[in-house]
Amino acid sequence: MKKYNITKLFLCLVLCLFISCSVEYKMIYDTYLEQSVIKELRFKDDKFAFNFIPVSNGIFFTIENLTDTTAFLIWDKSYFIEPDGNSYKAINLDLIKVEEEIARKEINESVLPKGTFFSRFTAPNVNVEVLKTYDITEINSYFRSNVSSEISVISNKFFDIGNYWTNTIRSPNRKTATGTSSLTEKEMAAELDKIRNFILENDNLGLGLAIKLDEKIYDYQFNFKLKEAKLYEVSGKNSKLIKTAFKANNWVWTDVE
Repeated sequence: MKKYNITKLFLCLVLCLFISCSVEYKMIYDTYLEQSVIKELRFKDDKFAFNFIPVSNGIFFTIENLTDTTAFLIWDKSYFIEPDGNSYKAINLDLIKVEEEIARKEINESVLPKGTFFSRFTAPNVNVEVLKTYDITEINSYFRSNVSSEISVISNKFFDIGNYWTNTIRSPNRKTATGTSSLTEKEMAAELDKIRNFILENDNLGLGLAIKLDEKIYDYQFNFKLKEAKLYEVSGKNSKLIKTAFKANNWVWTDVE
């Protein structure tokens, strides 16, 4: 009986090792704001300070009201431009989980009190049906906890919907003697070439925000550009940066030593 249990335990350990060694490939994109001076994701004038984190299906942002007057973000006049150049209304997530009768009575504005921060996630309105299934509190709390750090390689569940950038390269269901599942060099080159061509044709991400201050509406259009693409090899809980491509090098992929 003891021998059977040891054998069974050994088989379980081998199975766990086999599963944990499966390989995935994750893409992370670094962007910058065209309006920024030093290619960062912040913009500031004498009225408002903005901070952004573009992700694969939307944009996290904060607005700080620097004035002595309450301002209002006008969602009906705000828009989202996907990387292919197509524009949509920007979703106001505050209204997604509100009862329909209440929503009809709501003015589609968000209050920006003086001297305070306003943090939200927005996406193209074509994603609204899918986003209804997600916890808005979770999305906003994630933004607040990650506003100063790099997005994790392991995507959160709401990153996996409505993607406009490729963020995963699927490995074939092929197992090697070591239990790994990976792409051949030729397959990897073909996948990376697809991503490079997609980037070359889809670098037009934008967000338009209309803000009312003292009865005057200020229209801000923010244009985001890709500056680097990074490919991580993920095996279990371990991740390793293996390839990068830069806008400055016309998106040619290079190995990371």
